Amino acid sequence: MDRKRFSFEGLARPAMIIFAAAVLGGFFNYLFQSYMGRTLGPDEYSQLASLLSIFYMLTIPSTLIGTTVLFYVSRLKAEEKDGEIAWLMRRNLRLCLLVGVVMGLAMLLLSPFLLEFLDIDQPVLAAMLAAGAFLLMLGTPVHSTTQALQRFNRLAVYEVLNPLLKFSFGILLVGIIGWSVAAGAFAGVLIGTVLAFLWLYLGLKDYWGKERKPFATKGMAAYTVPVAISTISFMVITNIDNLLARGFLDPTEAGLYSACSMLGKIVLWMPLAITTVTFPRFSGAKVKGQSTKSLIHKSVLITVAFSGAITLFCFLFPDFVLRLTFGDEFLDAADILPVVILAFSLFGLATMFQRYGLATGKWAFIIIYAVFTVVGFCLILLFHDTTMQIALGMLATSAGISIVSLIYLELKLKEEGPAYSNNRKEG
Repeated sequence: MDRKRFSFEGLARPAMIIFAAAVLGGFFNYLFQSYMGRTLGPDEYSQLASLLSIFYMLTIPSTLIGTTVLFYVSRLKAEEKDGEIAWLMRRNLRLCLLVGVVMGLAMLLLSPFLLEFLDIDQPVLAAMLAAGAFLLMLGTPVHSTTQALQRFNRLAVYEVLNPLLKFSFGILLVGIIGWSVAAGAFAGVLIGTVLAFLWLYLGLKDYWGKERKPFATKGMAAYTVPVAISTISFMVITNIDNLLARGFLDPTEAGLYSACSMLGKIVLWMPLAITTVTFPRFSGAKVKGQSTKSLIHKSVLITVAFSGAITLFCFLFPDFVLRLTFGDEFLDAADILPVVILAFSLFGLATMFQRYGLATGKWAFIIIYAVFTVVGFCLILLFHDTTMQIALGMLATSAGISIVSLIYLELKLKEEGPAYSNNRKEG
């Protein structure tokens, strides 16, 4: 019992594999941002950062569907219902293709207006955004299912392969073939993402061929409501800063902020590797009536330790980080870098609480995240005259979510503690 608790609830090995993959993937993301930042300079780099923010926000529908599938496949796995999993995978694929077509057409219509607001004069990017809206949906049926089935080795390779291919194709298209930097870098992201999806499809070939057994999906529609709220909140608050900076600030200032924000996103995504392992465990534990107290506490401690170390380094050496990553042109962002990094570190912690709520049915975590997202969005709309004002708005939002969520978590665990302990003993 003690040994199992010490080993991260029996998940030490997969947790370390995913975490190591996230660190390596983050390194390739870092190389990609560094190369593009040095090639572009602050003005044009803010264009790329804005496009990537739109790209990330296009994942809202795929994340919504994927999280719902993750929740149900995790439960079906705990109940050893492979036929139902195979049925759900195919149903999910058909749904994602349909949604992808609708999203692609919608982006084809909206892209010209978005590019005009962002002051980007490259019509080809409208077609790329439309293609990206469709292609992103292709990964939904396999990414969420791979995670739910706890095939973490396969998922770890994907986490490294995706940014590696993005970096490689970005250099190929921009540095060798000679495409414009914004178009070439964005095309590299699209190609790398799709090729990485193929790796996940191959990893589930055993389930594609299984005999399918339909099951009642009545509860799925209800579950998509909190998933939709959480997904929209996360994608909006962690990407809207780049878009608003590009729209409200002069191009150079927007570029300086975008550099800090893109580094912040690398810090944000790495701690979330922990939730890749813990989400199916939390969901399965609810089905079996097991305690999640120890696991959520250890997840929080690991996230705080990791994010805290990076944030401290950026507080102490902001000039070094910016010079190493982007070059001397971005040194004027040294004063806001620590604030932005701290904000995104706290977003990583806040999103861990959010995912815990989705896995266990504790919807208060979703409400907390959504309320502070609205507050943060309003703060940036009201105070956006300088890069520091936007950074402080992001920090206030992430700190608010994290603090309130942590207080609620401890109150909830204290209230449920005896019941969970009894269920665990009976199990």
